[in-house]
Amino acid sequence: MSLMRLPFRFNGKCVTAVTLAAFLRLTIGCGDLNLVLPDGGSGDSFGVIVNTDITKDLIGGVRLRSGEAVYAFGTFNPDGTVGEVTACVYQNADGQQAELFFESGRVSRCVGFDGSEIVITYTEVTSTRLKGSATYTPAGGTPATLEFDIDLQQTAAQIAQLVRDLTGIQISTDEPPEPTAGSLGEKALAGAPAAKTTLFVFLLPGFISFTGFVITLTLSQLMNVFIQAGNTLVLVFLTPFILMGNLMRAATGQPLVTIEYDQGNPVLIIPRPRYYN
Repeated sequence: MSLMRLPFRFNGKCVTAVTLAAFLRLTIGCGDLNLVLPDGGSGDSFGVIVNTDITKDLIGGVRLRSGEAVYAFGTFNPDGTVGEVTACVYQNADGQQAELFFESGRVSRCVGFDGSEIVITYTEVTSTRLKGSATYTPAGGTPATLEFDIDLQQTAAQIAQLVRDLTGIQISTDEPPEPTAGSLGEKALAGAPAAKTTLFVFLLPGFISFTGFVITLTLSQLMNVFIQAGNTLVLVFLTPFILMGNLMRAATGQPLVTIEYDQGNPVLIIPRPRYYN
């Protein structure tokens, strides 16, 4: 698979917390803001959604009873394992939709609820760092471009601390799945042996969780770059994508639901990416 393989260490700085209460009431409801372990409930339509039709572009997702959900789209290999993730769609409890896109396993573009977007260009990619520039264009506004240097060695606990300092939101401090034969971690991402569909179904939650870790690792640091430059609009813009990543992180704790995805005759109404390049 092409999703980037990341070491799990960190060294970063924190900034003063910013209150997002009004915005969060719109995106995650008026209740508890503790998002460490979202309640997926039970039943045929809630939990980790796994698409077993490898001819379609839906890979799977996580869906909660509240209506909050995230779905990953991409390609499958002929043996039924995931080829790559090309896009993720986050839907909040009010039905608003935000979209995130990948290129070569790295976050390349984010499109918010109102059509605002960030486009990311990488100039240096190593096993420990990502460097480049990000252009944020608010809906109907003027683009702003900043350079970034993202540390890929941050731990989940340090990412969670950064998110908490920036937004006041508590996200998971659990490390992503270990790279063992029982998860879609580093070894699987490097190219696992052919697996039967049944095995894929049980491995997918680990893959979704790892993808969520990549999203929060990247975007929390990008958010910090813009905040340090005084662009507070990006704080609100990127928050749904932090929620997206955290919801995906919880995939390993949710019940499994398998479907054969058919867009023309859907078992579930699944929002699709609207902003493919």
